[in-house]
Amino acid sequence: MIGADFDSENHIQKILEDKGRKALNKAKKTMLEGVKEKDLQAPLRYLAKNWNDMLRPTLMALSCEAVGGEAEATTSAATAMTLLCSSMNIYDHIMDRTKFKSFTPTLPGKFGNGLALIVAGLVTAKAFSVLYEHAEKEVPSAKHAKVNKLFQDF
Repeated sequence: MIGADFDSENHIQKILEDKGRKALNKAKKTMLEGVKEKDLQAPLRYLAKNWNDMLRPTLMALSCEAVGGEAEATTSAATAMTLLCSSMNIYDHIMDRTKFKSFTPTLPGKFGNGLALIVAGLVTAKAFSVLYEHAEKEVPSAKHAKVNKLFQDF
């Protein structure tokens, strides 16, 4: 039973930190890696600074644990999902013409739709790159070939 002095907000924040922070940090690092074009560096740094979604990677880790797996096994997939969610969020802001979210400029609000569109595409590509690298290391080659075929057919 939870006592009256239980601080649910801090407890939830601790779960998010423990289960989701690693994938979020990896996603932020991945966003910034290997980009030499100076015009893209500022928007990517802005995105990495302001994208703090730990909910999705936390839910993936908790779901894995719920079926007897180890949360660490979800880090690569959670990183890719975090990157995809970030890029989808940018596309959403472009489509909805959202210039501010919680009193903070959105990526298109700060850098314009054109640059935001390019950044979203780059982040999407990085997400698939993370998935591909994970599959190369962790997925047996027969399954890897089937997954590649599925993506090609799609």
